[in-house]
Amino acid sequence: MKISIKQRCVLIVILAMVFLLALLNGILQSEQGDQEISETEVTMNYPEIKSPKPSQVSQKDKIIKSPLYINHASVDEIAKKLKGVGKKIAQRIVNVENRVVISNSLRI
Repeated sequence: MKISIKQRCVLIVILAMVFLLALLNGILQSEQGDQEISETEVTMNYPEIKSPKPSQVSQKDKIIKSPLYINHASVDEIAKKLKGVGKKIAQRIVNVENRVVISNSLRI
């Protein structure tokens, strides 16, 4: 089946009209949506935004956040301030530090 030039022109005009109608329909719907949104914004009661209260620092946080001078710390200080370190590991740290200090003093 062959399509003549007249038929092609008619099809192009029909397609152009459909395209224009779809475009106009989309524009009208978007304008209507904008009106609905602006009406709801005007009537909407926004909740009052409260600023968060400053967090209170617990005694435990003060202990954890203070600096730990491991070369001069006791076993109890190391065990309290280092997360995941108990008294046994803290004792090993102190023992190693003592060995290093002794070996350095012997070299002099």
